[in-house]
Amino acid sequence: AELKSHLPDEPAPENPVEVDTSRLPAAVDRLGEMLSDADAESLDFFHRHQILFKAAWPESYRSIRDAVESFDFELALVEIRVAMERRNGKVAP
Repeated sequence: AELKSHLPDEPAPENPVEVDTSRLPAAVDRLGEMLSDADAESLDFFHRHQILFKAAWPESYRSIRDAVESFDFELALVEIRVAMERRNGKVAP
């Protein structure tokens, strides 16, 4: 994770892909369960769904990713909760 903090952000795709965000609630629920259980598999789950999470949380994705990759699951849960509240219009950006 420390090395990645020194690398530039990943470039945006030339042709952005439509992302089906209807899958977000189920993916967030599952990720939340895994993080709450301190399940190391949550890292793989997060990476498998990274396109969905990046589309859903454009302003928070990087900090959430960094928390998950650092195995700081408590911080990741807080960041996800805030990102979801922001997405649902309950918190100002």
